[in-house]
Amino acid sequence: MDVNARRFQTSVDGADDGESPTRPVEIGAPAVRDRGILVETMGVFAGRPHSIPREGATIGRSIECTIRVDHESLSRVHARVVRLGRDYLLEDMESLNGCFVGDNRVARATLQDGDRLRLGSSIDLRFHLVCDEEEHAIVRLYEAGLRDPLTGLSNRKQLEETLRAELSFARRHGTDLALVMSDVDRFKAVNDTYGHLVGDTVLRHVSQVFAATVRTEDVVARFGGEEFVVVARSTSLRGGQLLAERLRRALETNPLSVRGDTLLVTASFGVSSLASTVDASAATLLASADGRMYEAKAMGRNRVA
Repeated sequence: MDVNARRFQTSVDGADDGESPTRPVEIGAPAVRDRGILVETMGVFAGRPHSIPREGATIGRSIECTIRVDHESLSRVHARVVRLGRDYLLEDMESLNGCFVGDNRVARATLQDGDRLRLGSSIDLRFHLVCDEEEHAIVRLYEAGLRDPLTGLSNRKQLEETLRAELSFARRHGTDLALVMSDVDRFKAVNDTYGHLVGDTVLRHVSQVFAATVRTEDVVARFGGEEFVVVARSTSLRGGQLLAERLRRALETNPLSVRGDTLLVTASFGVSSLASTVDASAATLLASADGRMYEAKAMGRNRVA
């Protein structure tokens, strides 16, 4: 055995003369945990991470904030986190309900790894120092729990979280909110004729058409099976009907080629809105759109109700 190889082996397994084994020397520099992130720890978005840019981040209700949390206890620009050297500092931006690190209200504080932050009356965050790989892993893990693995759209959990947040926003700002629910027409026949792999291709096709048709701020989710939902902020019932018609037309005019056949994929749509629904809640909006979607199917499919 080569002498150097023998020295390395004995460093792992222990020397021949009975000395205690030593730990092998690690090769490569250890990852530096110098990236600050904030992770929400309560509410419907528990676990959601927020990266803090090099230039710092503002936190509040304003759409201009780097980290936007729409909650009535937050000021428009409630706080900011800045980086000085390797330190991260939390600064209260003269908020109404204050900033707390642990149980202490602070105007300015240097953050330590693991610190618990409370902004306003009920926004709880945890500050962590991580390396690049850990940050990416945290983000991927969170997003994986909110994405439908087949289509890449938001899953039902993410839809429910988004809908609660958007309802809160609409009520606070006096705006409307539209919900569009759709169901792929005769999807069972596709599975029976072509098989489930082609059925999966159809669902991915629908998701791609919908995602390419909606606005950037709209949320498209797979509700389950062959059902999809679009949440459209600041959109009336009429606006929701127009959006549903655009989706219907986009799908109808983009046939899918399957094994040499041209497969025309269509869907039926139901629309509801906050202003047009009595005692509107997330469940009520979904139920209303679902009922109208089945009305569209009963009227002959490939239409909007």
